[in-house]
Amino acid sequence: MTQAKLNPLILLLAPFVAKNQEIYANDAEMLASFDNLELSDLKIGEITKVDGVHTAHIDSKTRNFVGPDQKWRPASVHSDKVFELVTGEILEDKSAVAEITVPGVYSYLTEAGESKHIIVIPADTAVTDEFTAAVAVLEAALLYDLPNEQFGLGDGVIIVNGDTITGEVEYATAKAAMIVLPEGPIMDLG
Repeated sequence: MTQAKLNPLILLLAPFVAKNQEIYANDAEMLASFDNLELSDLKIGEITKVDGVHTAHIDSKTRNFVGPDQKWRPASVHSDKVFELVTGEILEDKSAVAEITVPGVYSYLTEAGESKHIIVIPADTAVTDEFTAAVAVLEAALLYDLPNEQFGLGDGVIIVNGDTITGEVEYATAKAAMIVLPEGPIMDLG
């Protein structure tokens, strides 16, 4: 069952808290500022992106701190934190994708043993509609609410360029489910 989409900035919260709890481990007063910190406690300024590192001011009036130039690397689209997969099983390799008949996002093992996600679009998708279909499947499987302008098209891939999630996800067309006709009576052709 699909849950409501989360604000993608929630991905930033736990690492931000953990980093600051480590920095202020010996400062009880400052450490308390990060106890039960919620995204609603934060004001995140304009986010800039340089060489894969994102930077923003992260301030909190309710917790009385300012955080200039906070830096992070976004989650990869291949992270297990990003999608609701059709199945929890990781396919043995990419060739197994050719047998999938149900659209959705799947995970397979690369030759290097890494898990990668792949978007499987409906079998009846026209070539001219593949991008639209791939984005629709991607959006349905995403656990986070990303704006459409964060999606782009590459050669057989959807490019995600968000503030907290980035990367390229390949897409493939589902195998058409074959209908097996029952053996029937002899037909008279003439």
